[in-house]
Amino acid sequence: MFDSPDQMVAFLKGARDPAYLEAMQQIEDGLATVTDQDPEEVLATVKEMMEAVFVMVKDMLDKVFSELDANGDGVVDSAELRAKAQSEEEYNKLINSELFTYIDKNGDNQLSRDEIDGFVAEIRTTILASMDDCLVKAKARRA
Repeated sequence: MFDSPDQMVAFLKGARDPAYLEAMQQIEDGLATVTDQDPEEVLATVKEMMEAVFVMVKDMLDKVFSELDANGDGVVDSAELRAKAQSEEEYNKLINSELFTYIDKNGDNQLSRDEIDGFVAEIRTTILASMDDCLVKAKARRA
């Protein structure tokens, strides 16, 4: 869905990538035209599948976080990031990236587990709300 971290941040800020819009349109079209099942049940199944994806994303980020958090204090600080970066240039690119800045809600140039969890929750909430919008539009088309 996202080709780059910046696309992810743009998405959370309200920009909608054409591929995302197309996916949501496909969901709406499917819900509007399904005849052998209740559209709400269909959407519930789709959401259940998405929940599995969110769990996988969270597990992946937890693994990356644990690998970066060398001292195990629950915070990835600048020293830990610098130690994992291949170069000072890579470190500076990361620390100044739009994604890092977006996740680092308190602006302390560190990432806490709570900030990572909040980021995943925000993506989840945004996508599931879009799916709910698809159901509303599909029901209007069916009426």
